[in-house]
Amino acid sequence: MEEKLKEEELDKSLGIRCKATQNTNKNKRGATFFFHVVPKTPAESIVERLQLAWAHNPLKTLKLIYNLRGVRGTGKTDKQGFYTCALWLHGNHPKTLACNIWWFANAGYMKDLPKILFRLLEGLDARDNEKLERKAREIVSG
Repeated sequence: MEEKLKEEELDKSLGIRCKATQNTNKNKRGATFFFHVVPKTPAESIVERLQLAWAHNPLKTLKLIYNLRGVRGTGKTDKQGFYTCALWLHGNHPKTLACNIWWFANAGYMKDLPKILFRLLEGLDARDNEKLERKAREIVSG
């Protein structure tokens, strides 16, 4: 009996019972994505946290993705993390990406849309690879 009471919290003001461990774990998924996905977070880590958050609450996760790109004082301005999430959405939930494309442009810049398309065609690291190739050509020629 005491064990059950330890697992459950009684909110006296509302008169309801909830499992503390269950609520804590659920809340941590979104919080983990929010607090641990910062600029220069490796793409693999972003995808791992994104999958966990999406499995828990897709709508909240979509809002957190927008927050990554928020450039008007509304978010983290993490362009690369945002692009990683957009590519993940394209691969796992393409209709969600297509139906929310206006919000993607609104969270960031309109120029983000062609950049997402470029990465869909060429890969997530295409821009970095292109810059390295250009520098290598400059070193050889100059």
